[in-house]
Amino acid sequence: SVIADLGCGNGRNGKWIKKRGFCNIFEFDLADDAPNKIDLGCEKIPSCKGSCNLILCNYVMCFLNDEERVFLSKEIKRIADKDCYLILELFPAKNGFEYDTDKILSLFGGWKVINKVKDRFIIRKVR
Repeated sequence: SVIADLGCGNGRNGKWIKKRGFCNIFEFDLADDAPNKIDLGCEKIPSCKGSCNLILCNYVMCFLNDEERVFLSKEIKRIADKDCYLILELFPAKNGFEYDTDKILSLFGGWKVINKVKDRFIIRKVR
């Protein structure tokens, strides 16, 4: 399995996942202490093209403007394998941008919402 953690912060989720036996984890964030520093709103995600089985995107979209969200959604689609799951969490963060949940979900047309609880989603890429 290949996992990408977009908006990983200091890598907390990655450490938890590694303790459970997964080793192919790619972690990206703009934070200074991130394992791989990258601006997810405008930089290509390296190392993962078409190979990710699971993508975590927790509390990232709320800090991106509409143009950056479109860019990131294209990058997510590019790195996802044919049966990829995306865990997407939104949050009306202080200093964040306003967002429309349906508009963000529409960026993933062709993907199926597997589970939705408020602003938390599990989405699966449909072949």
